[in-house]
Amino acid sequence: MRFALMLLVLALAGAGAARAQTAPSATPGFTAPPAAQSAQPVAAPAAPPEHSHAEVTKKARPGRDVTIGSYLTIDKACKIGDRPSVTITEQPKGGKVRTRNDSMNLAHAAGVPRNKCLGVSPAAIAVVYQSLPKAKLAEDSFAYQVKYPDGRERDVKVTVTLQ
Repeated sequence: MRFALMLLVLALAGAGAARAQTAPSATPGFTAPPAAQSAQPVAAPAAPPEHSHAEVTKKARPGRDVTIGSYLTIDKACKIGDRPSVTITEQPKGGKVRTRNDSMNLAHAAGVPRNKCLGVSPAAIAVVYQSLPKAKLAEDSFAYQVKYPDGRERDVKVTVTLQ
């Protein structure tokens, strides 16, 4: 008798486990939340791209290169993104401006978390000015625009004082 009762309990337990595997939504008291039922995530509204302006003043010697600025994309976890693009919008009258690849030291870079990105040397893009060797102007000026991959833009107006 005991053996028959034990077989009956095991048979009922096995049938209940099989039913639970085939129909998990039939569990009493469980209802899936509405967010879990929809397969499409809700997109956040897109913010308009940020557009900023900056004025830079540098001192330079005639005929020598002077780096105006270096630009890169990096997040707070030190992940390097795509490089921004630089477009010269106003050429200088007494020299030339060019861009070049630049290996940036993040130890003292603005906007980078201190002591977090040590050992990371990402490739940046630098804006470099060089005056004519016998420049007669005391000051020169030019402008350029930096476009970041996330849509932000920065207009930079540069004044170079020749010494």
